[in-house]
Amino acid sequence: MTSTVEATRPGERDPATGLVPAARHRLAVDIAASLSSQGALILGGPGTGKTTLARHVLQLLDGNTHVERVRGGAMVAAIPYGAIHYLLSEVELQVLEHPIHVVAAVARLLRQRAQGRRTVIFIDNAELLDEQAAATLAQLAADATVALLVCAEDTARIPASFAGLRRNGLLARFDLSAFGFAEACEWLDAALAGKVGGYPAHELWTESGGNPLLLGILAGEWTRTGLLYRREGSWCLREEAGRPAPGLDGVRPARLEGLAPGERELAEILALAGSLPMALVRRIGSDADLDELHSRGIVALGSGPTAVAGIPDRLLVELLRSGMPPERSRQLLAAVLGAGGWEVLDTEGDRAGTATLSLARWALEAGAELGANRALSAARAALDAGDAGLALRLAGQAAGGHPASAALLAEAHLALHDAPAAAAALAAAGGAIPQQGGYAAACAPGLPRPGPAPLCGRGAGSEPADGCTALLAAGLSRAGAGGPLDPDLAAAELDLHLGRFRDIPVDRLQALLHAPEPGVRHRAAVLLTQVYGGTGQGAEAERLAGELADRSGPPGSQDSFAMEFAVEAADGLRERFRRQGLWEGYARLLGRQHSRSALRDATLWAYADLAEGLRLADAGEPRSALAVLLRARGQLKSPGGSRLLPLAVAACAYASALLRDPDGVRAHLAAADDQEVCVPWPLRAAARYYAGMARATLGSYAAAAAQLQAEAAAAEANGALAAALRFLFGAARLGASEALPQLAGLAGRVQGPFAQACGSFGAGLQAGDPAELLSAAHVAADDGHAVFAREAARLALALASGCGETAMMRTAQKYIYLDSAGFDFCIGRLGGGQALTVREQEVAGLVAVGRSNLDIAQHFGVSVRTIEGHLYKLYAKLQPKHDPILGGLALEG
Repeated sequence: MTSTVEATRPGERDPATGLVPAARHRLAVDIAASLSSQGALILGGPGTGKTTLARHVLQLLDGNTHVERVRGGAMVAAIPYGAIHYLLSEVELQVLEHPIHVVAAVARLLRQRAQGRRTVIFIDNAELLDEQAAATLAQLAADATVALLVCAEDTARIPASFAGLRRNGLLARFDLSAFGFAEACEWLDAALAGKVGGYPAHELWTESGGNPLLLGILAGEWTRTGLLYRREGSWCLREEAGRPAPGLDGVRPARLEGLAPGERELAEILALAGSLPMALVRRIGSDADLDELHSRGIVALGSGPTAVAGIPDRLLVELLRSGMPPERSRQLLAAVLGAGGWEVLDTEGDRAGTATLSLARWALEAGAELGANRALSAARAALDAGDAGLALRLAGQAAGGHPASAALLAEAHLALHDAPAAAAALAAAGGAIPQQGGYAAACAPGLPRPGPAPLCGRGAGSEPADGCTALLAAGLSRAGAGGPLDPDLAAAELDLHLGRFRDIPVDRLQALLHAPEPGVRHRAAVLLTQVYGGTGQGAEAERLAGELADRSGPPGSQDSFAMEFAVEAADGLRERFRRQGLWEGYARLLGRQHSRSALRDATLWAYADLAEGLRLADAGEPRSALAVLLRARGQLKSPGGSRLLPLAVAACAYASALLRDPDGVRAHLAAADDQEVCVPWPLRAAARYYAGMARATLGSYAAAAAQLQAEAAAAEANGALAAALRFLFGAARLGASEALPQLAGLAGRVQGPFAQACGSFGAGLQAGDPAELLSAAHVAADDGHAVFAREAARLALALASGCGETAMMRTAQKYIYLDSAGFDFCIGRLGGGQALTVREQEVAGLVAVGRSNLDIAQHFGVSVRTIEGHLYKLYAKLQPKHDPILGGLALEG
């Protein structure tokens, strides 16, 4: 991501308002260029950063530019020439009676001030200019006396004289919208002077609607109150703390000024309720009120299965809600319910989308009674939307008054990763739980009393103390997916949790892809994605995951006034999970039928940081990897996050090993040994691999390799071929030559480029074939595994040098020199490589890009023999000495 540019007025030091993301900097460059031949009109809603962008544009102008500033406002709008009064302070009163004379007087003054330079007039809040001032400025622009840089909220409310300039090509239009997620991340990193984790960044972006002004206000308040805190150099978010309302004193968007009482009431209702069906909106307010709000750009209308109205601008929503007395909220809710709110939403059914849930939330906040059936219906909707906390509150309203309330309470507790509370809710209900009550109800028969015991899953296929306890524990991976659970889904969930891939009824899951219930179809697909990934069918997993992603994104028109679906964020997370084979994280993202709600899951972002950290470690960037992994560790405090801690600490140990930091390895491994939490077997297997590799750097490679081989055998016996392949690859990296035939054979049964590289690695070492090892290096490098590629190339270099294959030696050097000083396990077991001289590094760089010895000699002005001498020393330093795998193969030969 490119750097952020700071734009402030002279004397100003306010980073919260002066930061310009790179995309906006590029827009500013275009605007500045337009001012050389015409004016510019920057359009954007309140708080979108128009003024900051305009100031940045002014900073980009050359020194031959004189700038004047004019600002519209409610007070000066009622005074003739009020906005430009400072330019008329020396003009005689009779001149003001003739607009042409006024234009001439202002032009003379501006020429005096400019002293031969061109003049740009920056006009802020153009919609609040008085008519006379606007006409004067427009005439100056038409006469080419000045160029105008105009900021306004929308074209409908700019002065008519400016609209004329626009029609005549004298004002180029530039639209400014809210920040996208990537822009918000960039802005936050710069504003807070540190990396902001994915979860807090997404929460701030969602809460602010991407509005830069609101984003800055929230970031400041969350930091001030300690909700946003720094840990391990990164910013994290406290989930357990309440979130303060944004302080919006002094923020007065022009479009909210002068609303009639009926218009204001309708706007406040939509701010509190979110989008509502038009049938209900028309019962609440008049068509005239709605038309006025729409013409002002406050309300937007959506089409689709059900026509809806809502307020898309988050800043306007917060302004309408802020400071509203509770009594006013209750009064507005009574107006909605009195207009038949529930009845209209019941008639709309599923087409009402989130409106039913929003109204239920509003009723809870206002202290209104919902009734058992309506509370349970809203609780189910809250679970489907991923808001387990709201579901818990709603189900609690019906507790004791409805037999399904206990099942929903248990599901909500499971979604919040509180298995004991889920068990207690079911136990309290006894036999009153309906059989179709959802996942939690499926756990009810034989439920342990009083609650489940911990399940740590020590190995693939390990049996828990109680099958029902395990089923509750497996429910942690559902993260609130909701919906009725087929018995085969329950069994598959348990087998997946325990790593028993051979026992999973794949045929039955495939049949459930065509079940009549959408929730069953979706859950079956999510489980199959994990099963395919774990059994080595990566291509099938990616295909099915792609279909799920298409189904889960973006919400339909019923959600069109909620936060826009974060397509870029979701796509980026999927790619992270896919590359690392972290199918647990992929499934968590896809586990809800609307991915937008999944993106508000703190644990999902911890998964994402783990995937990114491991990717960086594989890519040979261990320092960056460790920073990301430590951030993930810092965010894993909730019960749901604790299941990721073993993998997080093991990954930190692995990154520390790549950094040659034995103390860091010991510290992280000690923390890993302290983790006694319920962890699904696929996550625990990944943790064991990285911990095993890190532990090898502290002691015996042979002992670590033997342990990895044992893990591989257990995983393969249970059908977990992807994990088995990784364990065998680790053993081979650590010198276990007896693992090579298994590695080459198993790689042929697993899909994907990593398996292909593993197959070539094993076969190449078995046969002593440097060409096969170079093939492994090539595939690994293309797949982002630079450390793997370097290890394979070092081994190829040793074999090629033994048989005088200079062409292969040069090719191997290309992969090694990607980071010749970086640690890999090929060097690690030898105690480190020798450092290259400056000239050897220069020669290596030219060899890596394919230059011949003659070209290199001519480049340095030396003989070819001198270059050959450098290469001899270079190859000697880069290849491993007394490699245990190669030594073992030589003895066998």
